[in-house]
Amino acid sequence: MRNNKPSADPRSGRDVHFQKQFDESPLFRELHELLKEDWNNLSLNMINEFIAKYWQSLKCSDIAEMYFTFIFTDLKEIKGNSTQFTGFSEFLILRSLLHQLGAAAKPSKDEDDKRYYFESKRFEGLRVQADRKIPVNGGNVQPDITIYDSRSQDIKGVIEVKVCPQSKNALNLAIKQLDRIHKKHRSAKMLLLIFDAKRKTKKELEVPDFITLSNLRDNGKHICELLKESLLIG
Repeated sequence: MRNNKPSADPRSGRDVHFQKQFDESPLFRELHELLKEDWNNLSLNMINEFIAKYWQSLKCSDIAEMYFTFIFTDLKEIKGNSTQFTGFSEFLILRSLLHQLGAAAKPSKDEDDKRYYFESKRFEGLRVQADRKIPVNGGNVQPDITIYDSRSQDIKGVIEVKVCPQSKNALNLAIKQLDRIHKKHRSAKMLLLIFDAKRKTKKELEVPDFITLSNLRDNGKHICELLKESLLIG
């Protein structure tokens, strides 16, 4: 591996942020090597391969910094904020979970559902699906990530992902959604992941005991440990 550091581009806040991560994390040096010092090489497949290789070593804070390094700064420069752009944050969590479970993609057998689910090779019958509809009293709820038993259809775990909530209202809505699921699926584990929350927002938030809340940017635990402990899997 080459020892040269990435050159900082004064036009891009992303390069400044990446330089900081390069200095602090060997994993980011490896990712920079994969990019071959050219941001145009960056792709979801490349990031997925990086997670596949290091899922046991990546900390929660590493996952958060991957988002802020590759997406967040560009979004602010292009559109002023990151509002309503959450797909990449969910992608990082989903791929971390899937590599931990050894899960492979399979097409849904429901002709009306064109999405894929992911079936674990390490845990028989365990499946993962993004935006899966969960019937609850008064309609359906679609959490970001659902873990369920393919044989019984029992919900084993649910993950909601938020990036940078500016107030407690957005988080309260997520908590209410998890509460609706919990009332029908009492044994299901609920995990609310925030990439970076304001201290005031966290202080004002009332989180029920059945929900595990984690602010990833401040969490030095490995992401695989958090998922295992919170969801009782892996």
